[in-house]
Amino acid sequence: MKRFPTRRHVTIATLTAMVVALATFLMPASPASAVICCTGGGGGSIGCYAASCDGKDPQQMGCGADARTLAYLTPAGGGIAVELRVSNACWAAWARNDSGSYQQAYGVYGAYTSSGPDVIWEPTNSTAWSPMISFNFWVRACAEEYATGGKMDCTARY
Repeated sequence: MKRFPTRRHVTIATLTAMVVALATFLMPASPASAVICCTGGGGGSIGCYAASCDGKDPQQMGCGADARTLAYLTPAGGGIAVELRVSNACWAAWARNDSGSYQQAYGVYGAYTSSGPDVIWEPTNSTAWSPMISFNFWVRACAEEYATGGKMDCTARY
């Protein structure tokens, strides 16, 4: 005796196929598949991604091509203005000094939680930008207030 699929079997099979198709379509690409090292969003070559960018120069790694300014800060007590720069292709952030002055401290700060202690990357030479930190951190850019000589003002954390 030959058994034909029941309406219930057909309905379950159809729903299962639809769920699998929808899940495959909506599932975001993982970072590893989104960037096959090392082609940046700007069409150029990138030399790092996420944590492998920590402490590296954004320009030397090719991360500046698609960079955008996420936040801008001029310290309340006066001083250099800094930008929090982010590269989606490199999934990293850094601080950029847009005034050309190197007399005050500035840098990019990152923390594992929105209120956690910071990992700090500050420029070690006369560049207008700090080394990068992975955008997997909660990042912010900070600059020293000129008038207070040491107090740091920071952007919000992103």
